[in-house]
Amino acid sequence: MVLQPGTGIIFDSPYNAYFAGATLNKPKKIKGILFQVRGCADVKWSEQHTRTVNGRTQYYQTSYYAQEEYFKMKYYCIGGQDTIILPPGTHIYPFSIVLPPNLPSSFEGMYGTIRYIAKFSLERPWKFNQETKTAFTVVSPYDLNKFPNLLTPFKVQQEKYFCCGCCRSGPLTGALMVPKTGYVCGERIPIIAEVDNASNYPITNITVKFQQFTSFYSQYPCRQVKTDVKVFERMKLGTVKARESKSWNKFLLIPPLPPSSLGFCSIIDSEYQLFLEVSAGSFHINLKTTLPITIGTIPVMAIENPLRDDASAPPDYDTAMAISASAPNAPISPLQTFGENEAFSVKSIADESDGAHSQDKGYTPSYPTYNFGYNG
Repeated sequence: MVLQPGTGIIFDSPYNAYFAGATLNKPKKIKGILFQVRGCADVKWSEQHTRTVNGRTQYYQTSYYAQEEYFKMKYYCIGGQDTIILPPGTHIYPFSIVLPPNLPSSFEGMYGTIRYIAKFSLERPWKFNQETKTAFTVVSPYDLNKFPNLLTPFKVQQEKYFCCGCCRSGPLTGALMVPKTGYVCGERIPIIAEVDNASNYPITNITVKFQQFTSFYSQYPCRQVKTDVKVFERMKLGTVKARESKSWNKFLLIPPLPPSSLGFCSIIDSEYQLFLEVSAGSFHINLKTTLPITIGTIPVMAIENPLRDDASAPPDYDTAMAISASAPNAPISPLQTFGENEAFSVKSIADESDGAHSQDKGYTPSYPTYNFGYNG
């Protein structure tokens, strides 16, 4: 017996699912139909090192890895002990599971993942088992209303000087401002960027990025950390002449993303940032500064929109930031949906535990996102 292409696991919700498919054209002997669900985090990467042996340099690879298991459940839909006869036809096995509390959100990263897998196995006497599996998304709730510090205006500023011999020019100052630092997917971040160039050098490039900074921690053979930066949005703002200043009023729409808190996972840590980089050319070190952004799953009760779409010029910092996060909101009441982001797609969820006859497919996690009814 071979599992047909229609065999699969169909999810009704994060907590209920149905198996459908196993089509038979004649009776088959089986030991049982086993259903398994597992949630775990895995981290793995390799690094090349050098050592000197008898005066000669040798290169060698070290693999770093870590794993956390959050839960594991399995039960037989039918069978499990004695051989039974499965009659021909299509067989549907309804089931439900209750996920444990305090699970970290699903996460797909460069050097590690947090995955929740459902696997169906058809166990056959004296033959290879047939398996199929699929991944499903778990989201840990993150209520922004519980963190008042995320609902207040925030500003970061960085300053640098250019030196030529014993002379030092006036300062180059870059700043980023937002009316709050807590947002949900589908919401827009109103951004004010300012560059005050009191130096004698023209600024050739100014960029603002919205990015995810992730740290992966190994447990074996020792505690090490590996970092990765994923950029979701890049805005080029322009140039600034010597002894001039400019400011920009921008909006950034947040795509579907995992929430900031991976607090129930100790081997993967992720945070979001607005990153400002100001360049005065290849002969000078760029000015850089970051502003932390928190992504939640439950929006604030009222969301302000202090920077208008039709604003011809950006308001000053005091005016824009004086608008409270609890002010009346222009967008309509948000409608929650779930959205995918191809930046987190994987072609396969196969691992070492899979059998030789395991069927597997790609996976893209889905995260809560909201429709705020923005125009344009």
